[in-house]
Formats: sequence, structure tokens, C-alpha cells
Amino acid sequence: MTAKRTPADVLREARKQDSLAKRTRVLAVVDEMKAKGEPITFLGVAKAAGVSNWLVYAEGVREHIEAARKSQA
Repeated sequence: MTAKRTPADVLREARKQDSLAKRTRVLAVVDEMKAKGEPITFLGVAKAAGVSNWLVYAEGVREHIEAARKSQA
């Protein structure tokens, strides 16, 4: 028998999935910009991925963007 999920559990899981989808989209946009030779900026990535500026500076995402920028230099 599985435990009942509360509305809070459902909401928490939905937010987790949404966050993962956004982070995945940001990383895909960075890779796409890099492949096309487009200049990679934090603002440009945020706009292209349709996410907040905050997310592109979040831990785990920021490092990926910084590495891509360094490889372009």
C-alpha cells in the first residue's frame, strides 16, 4: 500500500519538475548558442531560454555558462 500524497507533496513535486525543466532548457540554449557561435551572455541565455535572470546565476547553471563564455574567448 502506498502512502497518501498530500496537496503539499503534489505541489512540491510539480515545482521540482518545473525547476528541472527550466534548468535543462537553459543548458540546451547555452549549447545551442555555443554551436552557432553566438556570443553567450547571462541576459541573452535567460531571454532565449525564457527564464528569469535569477536562474542563470543559480548554482549549477552559472558555472556552465561561465565555462561556455571562457571557451569562446
